[in-house]
Amino acid sequence: MQKITVDGIEIDPEELSDHGREQLEKLKGLEAQMAKLKSDIAAFHAMYTTARGSYVQAIVKDLTQSAISENTSDPKLGSVIKRHAGL
Repeated sequence: MQKITVDGIEIDPEELSDHGREQLEKLKGLEAQMAKLKSDIAAFHAMYTTARGSYVQAIVKDLTQSAISENTSDPKLGSVIKRHAGL
């Protein structure tokens, strides 16, 4: 078997007892699960960021259209529209 490094210690699995090899396999499984979770979180974060931006744009568009149709000059609304319109 190939040597591996755990917490800076090089380990030859052949030198471990059956119990040690079992623990090593459990550690590998745990590390694989953590890597998958990190990947899933990164993918979810990307989807969240994209979706959130779309929702905010839709809300600002709706507010803008409402303000125009009602001829509203609410300062809070104006600052929200300017901020999201990049003005």
